[in-house]
Amino acid sequence: MSAPEVLTEIPPRCRNPKCRAVRQPRRHTGGYDGAAGYCRPCWDRWYRAGKPGSGPPDPRPCGDRAAAANAKRLEERAGRVEDFAELRSWGKSIAEAAERVGVSLVTAGKYETELRDLDGARRLNERRQSAKEARMEDLAELLSCGRPLEEAARRVGVTMRTAGKYAAELRRRQQREQVAA
Repeated sequence: MSAPEVLTEIPPRCRNPKCRAVRQPRRHTGGYDGAAGYCRPCWDRWYRAGKPGSGPPDPRPCGDRAAAANAKRLEERAGRVEDFAELRSWGKSIAEAAERVGVSLVTAGKYETELRDLDGARRLNERRQSAKEARMEDLAELLSCGRPLEEAARRVGVTMRTAGKYAAELRRRQQREQVAA
C-alpha cells in the first residue's frame, strides 16, 4: 500500500506542467480526482501509457483537424450566404432564394437577418467615417490658422488624444501628397 498523497496547494493542481488544472474533489470518498498528483484526464493517459516516469503523454492532437473542419464548414456557409444575398438582390423572395441555395426557411431567415445587420453596420461605419473626416477638416483649418492644438481640440469637440491622432494623420496625408507630387 502506498503512502497517501501530500497536498501542497489548496485546491490542488495537476502536477503535469503542461496541464496544471485544478483537481476536483471526490463526492463521497473524500480526496481529489485522479491519482499520483495528476488530474483525472492526465492520470488516465498516464495509466494507459504504462505509468511512465516522464509523466502522462500529451492529449491527442485533434485540435488541428477540428479547426480545419470548422474552417471548411464556415467557408461553405459563407458561400451559401453570398449566393443567398445575390439571389435576394435579384428580387427573389426569401423562400425562392432558400430553395435555390438549398437551405431551410429558418436558415434563410437567419441569413436575411445577418445580411440586414451587416448592411446597417456598414452604413453606420460610413456615417462615423464621414463625421471623423469632417472633424479632421475642421481641426486642419483651425491649425492652419495658427491656433494651438488644445484650443483647436476644444473647438472641434474632441479630446487632446484624439486631436493628436488626427493631427498625425493629417501630417501623414500631407507627406503622401508631397511625395506623390
